[in-house]
Amino acid sequence: MVDLTEISGIPIKFNEETLCIELGEAIRCNSEIHVSIDEINPVLLNKSVKYPEKVYRHYSDVLSHDFRGSFKYRYDIFVIPYGLLGIEYVKTHIFYEDPSDGKYDCVVEVLSGTLTVILQKNLESDEEDFWVDVEVEKVYIVDLDAG
Repeated sequence: MVDLTEISGIPIKFNEETLCIELGEAIRCNSEIHVSIDEINPVLLNKSVKYPEKVYRHYSDVLSHDFRGSFKYRYDIFVIPYGLLGIEYVKTHIFYEDPSDGKYDCVVEVLSGTLTVILQKNLESDEEDFWVDVEVEKVYIVDLDAG
């Protein structure tokens, strides 16, 4: 069991055997999603990969409350295993939100291990299916270490 409280500021622990997050007393999670290989298939080079069936965990809307019960902060936590899916690394298709003035869409913090983040800006498209004929305008690759 790895205690992530000090480095994350959130009372959580990581169980290395089960690859699960254990939440402290004042923390609640609205949903724990086991993201399947079929869900990330659109971002894979090799679309025939079928294993592992469940690729990573997404803890959605992890909420902290103060001693009065008031909402303090909200996080999404992803537990992404190391290793390969066939010939490529484990990937997520985390999310996108329309930009707001003066607000961040996403802050990524690595609590343990390393992470390569690929930021991609696509050209505007009229296609209803986002994954069909995507044309990439810019790509940024950022390597992150814990902390």
